Amino acid sequence: MVDQGRLDYDALVTDYWPEFGKNGKGHIKIEDVLRHEAGLAAASDIDLAWTLPENIKKNMIGKLLEDDTPVYYTDEKKENPTGVAERHYHAVTRDLITNELFRRVESKRRTMGEYLREEMPELDGVFAGIQTQDMHRVSDLWVMPLVGIFGDREEEDLIET
Repeated sequence: MVDQGRLDYDALVTDYWPEFGKNGKGHIKIEDVLRHEAGLAAASDIDLAWTLPENIKKNMIGKLLEDDTPVYYTDEKKENPTGVAERHYHAVTRDLITNELFRRVESKRRTMGEYLREEMPELDGVFAGIQTQDMHRVSDLWVMPLVGIFGDREEEDLIET
């Protein structure tokens, strides 16, 4: 989408998805999401059925992300004059966010999976997105809480913005 001029890495996510800006996320740029610096490394419980294209288009995942609040680790000993958050791997949420952005700028409002299947059929056998007939192949995902996964960092070192 960037190569087609539909998306700009330097733009705010809210330029394409205004509802995303709730709960302190209005400052997040596309590049922050791609660099794992959006403060959304942990996701709320996600029902696997929400990830089906028909439910994504009902904004089930979008609403979850819109209502989420970013959490950043702060370290008072480390200067951070840029205000840029530390990177925390967004194992699940980065793809969810980019898919939501993609479908908002794609001309037919398709998910990434639909786009790849329809526009690049030569990728047959590559799974992008979940389809109903594939649900039996997918396992549940349990998201660990942020607290405790950063070694000796204490809960009070995590802040919500």
